[in-house]
Amino acid sequence: MNTRRLLLASIGALGSAPLGGCSLRTSKDTNRHYVDMLNGSDKSHTFIVTVSNESGEEIFGEVYDLEPLTGDENQIIEGTPAEFSVAIDDNKPEVFHWDPQVGTDPHSDECSEGTSTSLTIYYNMQEGEGLKPSYGCETVTD
Repeated sequence: MNTRRLLLASIGALGSAPLGGCSLRTSKDTNRHYVDMLNGSDKSHTFIVTVSNESGEEIFGEVYDLEPLTGDENQIIEGTPAEFSVAIDDNKPEVFHWDPQVGTDPHSDECSEGTSTSLTIYYNMQEGEGLKPSYGCETVTD
């Protein structure tokens, strides 16, 4: 579903995702997570997303060829993330520490029972934002 409607709906959900369904404690060590990649720019780009665990082992790798204002959602990460990187086109990857800030407390990494922390990566150079990761709580299913 690479549509503008999907992208706009996802962007709208970014502001509310950290609040939804995040009241009970679960461990950040949940071993299944979603990752969504959204291209909010007016140009096509190739995004290479890599997720590693604390041992530095790659637990997720995906290449996204995205048209302007499109996205690819709900790719499953199997394992416990520690960091992730995003390379755009042939540029050097930007590395981020896996630091979910969801739940009711600042820097809380807790989601409600039955959900796990998921990552949305949004890219928008025309607004000067560049890469913007955000976290939310989602039920991860096959």
